[in-house]
Amino acid sequence: MLQGSYRGLTNFVTEIRDCKTYDLEKERVTKELEKVQSILSEPKSKPYDRIKSTLKLLYIQTLGYDISSFENHCLSMAKSPNYLEKRAGYLTFPTFLGTETATQDRIMRILQADLVASDANVKLLALSTLSSLSPSETNSKAIIDNVVPLLMQKCSRDLYQRAISCLSLLCSTETGWKFLTSQDAAHMLQKCLTEKDPGLLTSTVSFLYKLIFVAKEVGQQNIFSFLLPGLFQVLNIWLLDSSFDSSSYSYYEIPCPFLLSNVWKLIGLFPASTIMEFNRQSKSLISNLFLKCLSYIRNGDHSNRRNASFSISFEALKVVSKLPFSRDLFIHSLTLIMSLISEDVRPTTRYFVLRALTELSFLPETWTNIQRNFSILLPFSQSQGVDKEREEPLWFHLSVELLSSVCNANNVEQVLDYILRICSMFSLSDLQQRLVMDKCLSLTKRFLQNEEKLFTVVVVLLSVCDEAKTGEITNLFLTQLHGSKSLQSESMKQFSQLLYSGSLLEPGLLRLIFLVFPMHSYLLISSGACNAVDVITLLYRQMCYHKKLYSLQSSFLNFLMKWIECHPEAVATAVDILKKYTTSQDLEVQIRACEYLKFIS
Repeated sequence: MLQGSYRGLTNFVTEIRDCKTYDLEKERVTKELEKVQSILSEPKSKPYDRIKSTLKLLYIQTLGYDISSFENHCLSMAKSPNYLEKRAGYLTFPTFLGTETATQDRIMRILQADLVASDANVKLLALSTLSSLSPSETNSKAIIDNVVPLLMQKCSRDLYQRAISCLSLLCSTETGWKFLTSQDAAHMLQKCLTEKDPGLLTSTVSFLYKLIFVAKEVGQQNIFSFLLPGLFQVLNIWLLDSSFDSSSYSYYEIPCPFLLSNVWKLIGLFPASTIMEFNRQSKSLISNLFLKCLSYIRNGDHSNRRNASFSISFEALKVVSKLPFSRDLFIHSLTLIMSLISEDVRPTTRYFVLRALTELSFLPETWTNIQRNFSILLPFSQSQGVDKEREEPLWFHLSVELLSSVCNANNVEQVLDYILRICSMFSLSDLQQRLVMDKCLSLTKRFLQNEEKLFTVVVVLLSVCDEAKTGEITNLFLTQLHGSKSLQSESMKQFSQLLYSGSLLEPGLLRLIFLVFPMHSYLLISSGACNAVDVITLLYRQMCYHKKLYSLQSSFLNFLMKWIECHPEAVATAVDILKKYTTSQDLEVQIRACEYLKFIS
């Protein structure tokens, strides 16, 4: 009706769009506002005309014109006994809510009156509007006084879901939080969890997730531990209770996967100790529920069924993996998860396997299985018919997270090897480069003791990361280099091999060489691998490939001065190089080169 029946509104919109200038538009809007004013001021005007005029006001307001003078008319429409007029008046509430406090109070009084109306449609309209408002103390009081009683009595499905959505506003106000932590709220929430309708339960669980999440941020989630018996009872009814027929709500023979995965996710917000303490038999019950979820993975090959079973099983695994269950249960889970690799190569299956293995990273067998099945970390092949551009970023992220989670002091070198290997197989974005660098640095600092491996990791990281991140890598290497004679000797040997190989070196690696060579040049020269002149000649050749990186050129000039201070025999070659930089396109590089030449002379 709002789109097709109000011909005058359609004509008005068309005329506005046809206006060629702002002045013509303003003239047409002014004329229409006068017409609207006459209609809304006339008590005997038809409901059709009043509704149409209100909708015109909303359109005029979207054009940027002020309609605050029509506030009384619009709020009067919202109090009309005619439902269509009332709905049109409600549509104007967002326009006037940001005005004076008195107006906001009037709107709240209208909402409170409609919340106790006998007409269910009017209640639904009021609840829908109230749930879309910003949290405030006034709104919270209205919800506690008028919405909560609806949940404590029998009401329609639509009213229940709208009422539950209103409760979310209570999480953000002092009055609302005080009520939610009261005994009255506890009784109400426990009653809500006894619903059998999956739609109503899903609405309840969604609200509870927000509630517990807010409580967790302030460390108060244990206040709501009384909900755990009800949540496990929901899982028990839908997963294990044979007397309850859930077939009407099954999705490919899996009962309400969206609801059950959300229940597991909600339970996961509580600490492990709180989950285990709610009932003496809780450990056995949770184990049975978890095994039932895993059974859905084992049975059936349809992709939709698999995806639904993955959703439930993964959320259940996140809960179970932090609880003190027997090793046999986790080994059984790991065996089942790894069996999926040979059966199914679809992206969703591989995503589930990677996420599940990350949750089971505390098992030594997880690392063993990764070594045996390294292919699960590799990119998708063309033959698998996968959109690589869309799937690979997530796949890469999951692979790196899994390898990081299983890393320890015993396998850190292999883990770093795996991370660097899969890096070479993906086309890394800047974000992925930062992820790799952060993970490798973190693992190196925590676990790596092998100095030769440290050098390899640093060289690779400096080759793939952006310039902004090279400082952190360089500092880590210099710190390790300062306290290790063997690393000093090995790194100088490796650096000289890189220079003589003739391969192009990345700017980050060159900066590191500029810092390291002057400090440990005696190791380089005394070994006979090269002489002082060869070093600066080779580095100058590298710099010819980075003519636009002026900050790197400045670093190179600084290096030259430090180098000839240690090795005067290279002064002549250094002077020739400095003369070439006096004609640089960058003024700072020119000035620096001229100053250094003057200093040498």
